[in-house]
Amino acid sequence: MILGIFSDAHGNAGGFCCARDLMYSNGAKQLYYLGDAVGYVPLPDVVRELRATPEILPLRGNHEKMLLADNGADTEKAKVYRYDMLRSRLTTDDLNFLASLASLRRVEIDGKRLLFVHGSPSEPTTGYVYPDSSLKDFANVDADVIFMGHTHHPFVRREYGRLFVNVGSCGLPRDTDPRGCAALFDTSSNEVTMLRYSLAASSEVLLKTVEVAAPVARLLQSYVSCEESS
Repeated sequence: MILGIFSDAHGNAGGFCCARDLMYSNGAKQLYYLGDAVGYVPLPDVVRELRATPEILPLRGNHEKMLLADNGADTEKAKVYRYDMLRSRLTTDDLNFLASLASLRRVEIDGKRLLFVHGSPSEPTTGYVYPDSSLKDFANVDADVIFMGHTHHPFVRREYGRLFVNVGSCGLPRDTDPRGCAALFDTSSNEVTMLRYSLAASSEVLLKTVEVAAPVARLLQSYVSCEESS
């Protein structure tokens, strides 16, 4: 069975939909979304896509957790996250949907135990696992394959008899590749395929239509500029 896994759209519905469609066109039969539908780009579109597509199985990310906490702190981070602007666009049903999301998911397919988290096996919502992070602390995790997001840096590593996959970001990548990222996993062969796709068109639309903080605007512009220079 081919699974599709993606994460961290952060309001970029164009990137989310590109990843979804690309995974389906490459044979995915079941999709898993690892969280952070919100944050940075203050639009409810990704939340609405998830609500309208129950066949995609979503998790809660750290940005959903912070949005729902609504502590009202006027911090520099809050100005970048744009939660206040986003809350004015979310309905009660949207917020209830986000509150209903689990922090992890375990399934068994073809005899393989799969763990899906936003962060890490030990901190499902907030843990960071980068391409060069030590995996020693997860050597005994109760899973054969672990899928993660959160860092926006994709990788595939086989260590301690387990397969660790960070699927990167489908809407706001931060690695050296300015394209969106999603992953396919073949439960029969145990093979992972990373799918990359342009974010130039969706980023250009966001830059013209949505108020985002300067660091986010620079990221979006870098996706457009890279496409123009290629």
